[in-house]
Amino acid sequence: MDVQQLTILPGRTVWSLSDRTALDGIDPWVDATPWWLVDLPEPSGSEQADGPSTPQDAAVTDRSASRSALVVATVVALLVSAAAGVALLAGARWFVVETPSMGTAAPVGTLVITTPAPAELHRGDVIAFTPPGMTRTYTHRVLSVAADGSLTTKGDINGAPDAWTVPHPAVIGKAAALLPGVGFVVRAIPVLVIGAVLVLLLTVPIRSRSHRAAGRVLGLHLVATGVLLWLHPLVQIVLIASEAAGDAVRASVVSTGLLPVRLVDAAGTVLARLSDGTPQVVLLPATAHAAGRIDAVPDLGWPLQLALVAVAVLPSVAVLVIGLPRDEPGTEAA
Repeated sequence: MDVQQLTILPGRTVWSLSDRTALDGIDPWVDATPWWLVDLPEPSGSEQADGPSTPQDAAVTDRSASRSALVVATVVALLVSAAAGVALLAGARWFVVETPSMGTAAPVGTLVITTPAPAELHRGDVIAFTPPGMTRTYTHRVLSVAADGSLTTKGDINGAPDAWTVPHPAVIGKAAALLPGVGFVVRAIPVLVIGAVLVLLLTVPIRSRSHRAAGRVLGLHLVATGVLLWLHPLVQIVLIASEAAGDAVRASVVSTGLLPVRLVDAAGTVLARLSDGTPQVVLLPATAHAAGRIDAVPDLGWPLQLALVAVAVLPSVAVLVIGLPRDEPGTEAA
């Protein structure tokens, strides 16, 4: 076989035939494969399709995945925004419960979605309203309806009806859905988004890809931790009322966190177990010294406690186990 050009490159050899007739003239019974390629296994289809073979291909794949994720997130955000806009135009409103007055029906952190109030409201309806002369919105239950349509309201765990009478025009809406815990998410989303954007912007100047990724993992973890400390969605106790009872204090307390809680003294004795929104009377030591300290801790079994710890340290574990991306060629460590 006449060879017009033979080029040897690292890892491969390229040759070309002088003309078509030379190719046609090759004896089909003669193996024209060069001896250095004989008996080499052919790459299987799975090996060829395993993934990008070069760092550039990997980068393109990463960018494509990021672009797809961004498109999906944008579409979801637009759909949610459109649905919220339609609901608002139809008269729906939403509120986040911030006090424990509604007990287990609407504990702290509940997202209350209301629709326009009907002409007639009945005892037991949960309504959102603004009391006369006030600007704050309450979500309480209708206790009674007067002949003129005005309403007497009361929180489920309050000892007495509200001190006001609510005229029907002051009613913002009747509760159509009570979603416990969702209110925490609604309040957290804006802060999480702003914090994530700030973290991404502040880490852009870091030239090292691994250092930049580590900074973002740490920054996002700190943002999430800050939101948890701000909202207290997991464990929180509210004192409703208290009175002296000899050498102790009789306290009415309610848990406003999502996790069940137990109250323990300095000796580790369990004083009470509380669930979200359920008030309970507890005898507490009257002293303010360390011996009379009361702690509220999650009332969970060891498997669930370990799961919570695992979630808390997940970013660090992911970095240690999975590792960080390698620096691009030519990138200097910051």
